[in-house]
Amino acid sequence: MIEWSLSPNSSPLTYLAALSDCALLRRLFGRIQIPHAVWIEIVDQGAGLPGQETVRQAAKEVWLQVIHSRPPSNPLLSPTESCTSATEVIRLAEELSADVLIMDDRLAVLHTRAKGFRVASTIAVYIEAKRRNLVGSVKENVDQLRTVGFGLTETDYRAVLAAAAER
Repeated sequence: MIEWSLSPNSSPLTYLAALSDCALLRRLFGRIQIPHAVWIEIVDQGAGLPGQETVRQAAKEVWLQVIHSRPPSNPLLSPTESCTSATEVIRLAEELSADVLIMDDRLAVLHTRAKGFRVASTIAVYIEAKRRNLVGSVKENVDQLRTVGFGLTETDYRAVLAAAAER
């Protein structure tokens, strides 16, 4: 098991929950840390969303930890930091010296990488899970992600399958 501090924002948790795969995070990375804003987005305000009960249960099982981050030292946010949960993910990652963050939003990913963090996507979770023989097919999972609204161009889809050595 990799001992990384992960701070996923809400979309990876929601997508993984939609496919009943949140446990992959635990199996791959151990304990997951999320900012309180992500908890609010998924659990408090996420009525009917995939992930609401899964995230609540993960917190009870203590493998998902909700952390309140410090207020920003600079209250002026750049346009790419306008999303509260993404902003808090970045702030929490800075506080925890996180090794990698899981997020899907392209602008947030670019901004986070510019701050020097390693960023993985929901799809990268499936690729790593396949590498460790935790899932049989990345293609099958990506196809399911697309049916629940995960945005992926055909070019990116083919690149993902190539990265996973699948067709």
